[in-house]
Amino acid sequence: MRIVLWSNSFWPHIGGVEVLGRHFATALTDRGHDVLVVVNRDDPDLPAHSELGGVRIARVAFEDAITRRDPKAILVAQREAVKIRTEFGPEVEHLYHGQGGEISCFALTAARSQRPYLVSLHMSYRDEHMAPGSTLRSLLGRAIAVTTCSDAVREQLIRQAPELARRTWAIANSLPSPVMEPTPLPFDPPVLFAAGRFTTQKGFDVALDAIALLDCRPHLVIAGAGVEGPALEERKRALGLEDSVTFAGWVAPDDMPLWMNRATAVLMPSRWEPFGLVALQAAQMARPVIASSIDGLREVVVHGETGLLVPPDDPAALADAIAALLGDANQAAAMGRAAQQRARETWPWVRHVDAYEKLYTQVLAQALHPS
Repeated sequence: MRIVLWSNSFWPHIGGVEVLGRHFATALTDRGHDVLVVVNRDDPDLPAHSELGGVRIARVAFEDAITRRDPKAILVAQREAVKIRTEFGPEVEHLYHGQGGEISCFALTAARSQRPYLVSLHMSYRDEHMAPGSTLRSLLGRAIAVTTCSDAVREQLIRQAPELARRTWAIANSLPSPVMEPTPLPFDPPVLFAAGRFTTQKGFDVALDAIALLDCRPHLVIAGAGVEGPALEERKRALGLEDSVTFAGWVAPDDMPLWMNRATAVLMPSRWEPFGLVALQAAQMARPVIASSIDGLREVVVHGETGLLVPPDDPAALADAIAALLGDANQAAAMGRAAQQRARETWPWVRHVDAYEKLYTQVLAQALHPS
């Protein structure tokens, strides 16, 4: 099949959806599909056209034109989208809708697609974004199928738009299994690991507060970067955690298993999380996870079996969970093994790709034989 993935962000940008999207597009190409990713061009240094692992990438400056409210620039972006789509001639169109997905909505609309398409939601949306007549709700209403990255996102979507229930499916996120085998959990000394964008969502400030509450402090390594970086550095100094917390900076996605393997446990103190790919990566490396009891994290982490769940925004509860987990090495190791087994059985990569191939076949059938 010739497949267009309309996305707001893609490699080399780094984030959960970007990493998943890269693996997904590559897997489709490896299965013999012709894949084109059309993505917002937010960096003029990136080429308008490139290739990654057999996947073609076309970049169009949608967001800049919309942000500047420049009619001429918007028209240029629209014409470019039409040209790209016409020249490629897709059989299947897939809107890969992550954060900032209104840009990819615009891209698909600008291309004037008349074919049936499907939409994947990798996050929940506020009620105002899903109001009747909104761009997003109208786009979803015309889609032949809608997928969500977790049951939690699907349940919220159906509450907001009940008419979508019969054609919305949860296809849980997944990632290819790492090549390296996990080593035993280190306890001499124990090391905690966390990773993600430095934003309010990820709750790394809560993690710092929790470490400060512990009498016997494990070392915490936080990998990532973002707008909250300076504030987190200042909080670390104010709490006297210079010897207890290391900010590792940006970590390449392919190196994440190596960093996980150095950890005793992984922290995810997020305030909201549609799925939680870091928790899945930890499970793949047989690491127990201490996470907020929210959204998709409740689907990835089984409390008391593969890790521990605590209330969000509660440093004291997080500190207690850290102390409990690190205080029982045998139980921590058992949780890690259970997490790895559950990851293999519940989120195999091949099943994730298979599910989308099945939907593509349905979309293509609808395009050939419209009702």
